[in-house]
Amino acid sequence: MTKHHFLVMFDSETKTWEWDAETETARFPDGTIWDEAKNEWYSGYLGDGGYDPLDDQISEYFPTVIETLDRLHALSEEG
Repeated sequence: MTKHHFLVMFDSETKTWEWDAETETARFPDGTIWDEAKNEWYSGYLGDGGYDPLDDQISEYFPTVIETLDRLHALSEEG
């Protein structure tokens, strides 16, 4: 089993959420995917233009997660 980690941050000035890939790279230098069977971290980029299929799939819809967080925050500000 693998566990895919993503780092998100909230910007108090813009009041928006962001996928913080820069900090993600700094905090997870060996990659953001934890492979429990191998007991090691690895990157979603596998080299030669290839990506871990699940990481690639999650990355495609992750912006929707960020948009949802932004909408939830906006709603909380209204009420």
